[in-house]
Amino acid sequence: MTLTDALLLLAFLIANMACGAAVLFHYAQVSSIVAQSHPEIWRKMQGYSFAARDAAGRFYCGLAPFRLKDPALSRALVKAWIATGFWITLVIAAFLTAAVREAASR
Repeated sequence: MTLTDALLLLAFLIANMACGAAVLFHYAQVSSIVAQSHPEIWRKMQGYSFAARDAAGRFYCGLAPFRLKDPALSRALVKAWIATGFWITLVIAAFLTAAVREAASR
């Protein structure tokens, strides 16, 4: 492994941790708003049963938050989705960079 490869790996690892922390922070904001403003929905998503996980998945991945007409919740969820998109983009960029560098070294 060259120094450039090691520095790129370190940069991607640090960026990955930063993006992961941002995603967790934004989803914690969404959970906090749901718990405070809509406790009946929050209760359905608690626990490890299939129904609770299914309810949480449907809530976070669907349009349900926007149907609640809660602007703070909608903004927080959009920020969480954008942070997730950046994280996915970073992971794809890491793989593409590794593939291009490997192909260029041959």
